[in-house]
Amino acid sequence: MNEIPEMENQSRRRPDPGSGKKALPLDPHFEFLVGTLTTTEPEGTTGWRALPFHLCCVVCDDSGKDNPKTLLEIAGSEPVKCKSDEIIFIPAGVSHRHSDISVSPPCSCLWIHFRMRILGSLDLMSFYDIPPVIGKNERIKQKMLDLVNLPENLDFFDSARQQLLGFDLVSELLRFGTRNRLLPSWRGNMERLMPVFQFIAAHPAERIPLSRLARKVNLSPSRFLALFHQIAGCSPGKFRENERFRQACALLQKGELKLSEIAEKLGYCDEFHFSRKFKQSSGINPKNYVTRFRMKHPAL
Repeated sequence: MNEIPEMENQSRRRPDPGSGKKALPLDPHFEFLVGTLTTTEPEGTTGWRALPFHLCCVVCDDSGKDNPKTLLEIAGSEPVKCKSDEIIFIPAGVSHRHSDISVSPPCSCLWIHFRMRILGSLDLMSFYDIPPVIGKNERIKQKMLDLVNLPENLDFFDSARQQLLGFDLVSELLRFGTRNRLLPSWRGNMERLMPVFQFIAAHPAERIPLSRLARKVNLSPSRFLALFHQIAGCSPGKFRENERFRQACALLQKGELKLSEIAEKLGYCDEFHFSRKFKQSSGINPKNYVTRFRMKHPAL
């Protein structure tokens, strides 16, 4: 007799299927910088490089031969021979080199440069360890092709599709990764520091004292600095530099401001100082950046 009421009580305690799970307002944004399908040069190499954005690429060969196509070298790791249709992922800042080792006719290489931002300048991918060679994956390859084949000038619907394709691509990549620094207290600390991330992103030209940032979240400077580094993986100063670089890229792509105006807007001393800092972050000066990325010239 008592079992039925107990079952009814349990059913009443079930969560409402119409209610969603509360998510942090992370403001995710997929940045597609450049991508294309190019023909590889026999025995060609990219040379050693460390890019300021993520690289995802795949060598495509229709010859049907399953022999290795490219040699991937990453600083501090053993070289890896990659076959056709194997997805390669290189995180931003990782020194690496690609060399063609195919014995068949020239192959084609599909590649994209991108970033996945949350809270302005935080890099979502940096919270995960993703293997450099993922293997064959048609879903990732198709998302890359779809991104590359979007029109040059994106309208409202193309822009929405680019974001959705980017989210799908990142979601697929993260399936192969493992979280590298999420602690039990991470969510609470993220929520607590969120106003600071948003404030820095909204005021990239300001040199904000550490004590002022700490006061915004009612923490001592030492405790604030420890939590900030735990969440962002860098100091507030480095976070600001990353944000200035991100906003500089966006302004250069729009092409509406002169270099001197961008320098002033982002708090650089002058155009020369801006160009020097930009080259330190990207490896190229702002004018070359516009040529290679805004005009979609293949990057070296």
